[in-house]
Amino acid sequence: MTPRNRILFVAALAAGLARADSIGFRSGGEIQGVIVDETDADVTIKTGPGTATFKKSQLRSIFHDATANAEMKRDWQSQYFASPEFLPPSLRPLAQDFRALAGRQTAALQAQNQIARARTELTQVENQLRDLQQQNVEVAAKLQRANPAKDPDAYNNLVRANNDIVSRTTLLQNRRSQLAALDTSGRAAIAAYFTALSSFRDSLETERAKQPAGEPSRVFFAKAGEQLAAMSAALQEVRIPMNDARGHALVSARINDRDDARLLVDTGASFVTFTAASATRLHLKWDKSQKIKMELADGKKIDVHPVTLDSLKIGDARLNSVSAVVIPDGHIEDVDGLLGMSFLREFDVQLDSARGQILLHRLPPPK
Repeated sequence: MTPRNRILFVAALAAGLARADSIGFRSGGEIQGVIVDETDADVTIKTGPGTATFKKSQLRSIFHDATANAEMKRDWQSQYFASPEFLPPSLRPLAQDFRALAGRQTAALQAQNQIARARTELTQVENQLRDLQQQNVEVAAKLQRANPAKDPDAYNNLVRANNDIVSRTTLLQNRRSQLAALDTSGRAAIAAYFTALSSFRDSLETERAKQPAGEPSRVFFAKAGEQLAAMSAALQEVRIPMNDARGHALVSARINDRDDARLLVDTGASFVTFTAASATRLHLKWDKSQKIKMELADGKKIDVHPVTLDSLKIGDARLNSVSAVVIPDGHIEDVDGLLGMSFLREFDVQLDSARGQILLHRLPPPK
């Protein structure tokens, strides 16, 4: 038996029913994969979407199994289905979109935890600010009654207490602004995930119909479809009955936990929008001196007034602190307003026309 055959024989005994090629190290341990290159000095082994090269002086064994290699390559095709290396060029852009979607899902889950922590702390900050406001009122009243000439020490103590309240209030107000920014950035990350999810769902079906049959394509569409289904299944689903109004989806919304409004679902509208008449009926408060420009569907630009809703609820889907605008009467007819993206962006929105329902999907609350 030649020295090389002796090495192969020993490796085969050690590996038993080894899957694919393998290399064993003098220091202990083993790597399995597919040996793609071997010289007198080096061995290069592929272990999936990457390769590694080792000096033969480091190795105690080298084992080849061409039959098992084929099986391992099929496993890699399934495991690394979105890796460019295992895809035809025509599918690589779609695979890149899938990898981006997976990244956005991770970012959205992290953002959801960030939002939950920020909102918990924000409640504490608001409570502390209310306490300080009350303390400020009490100290201010005492300062008005105090006589610095008669009792300077008491007066100075009140001044120090007042300054301390002002300082603590400023710090808490700054923290409140930071927490609001965290909430906004977190909601943007979640919205980006839902947008990517909806876009990839459409692209997957479009490309599936165009791609020629073949093992890499078949595996990619099967695995990507499974992953997409798992992403959708991980979301909470809210089904909302809708009425068709001039070809649009019409829903009933609860505004500020008090009044109901009929809104047209409009993914082209940046904000939840109310007519001036409906905003008055809904007891919304807005500053008529504050104006922003908004472009209508026909391209016309008009002045609208920003307003923040304490809450907006549709079915079981509820959001707090929703940005909205009040639009002059005459631009929207027969309804109270539009359900725009300032609400919808935080959901994955689908229409089930057959059942007359809107499907809103959102991330489940963090555990």
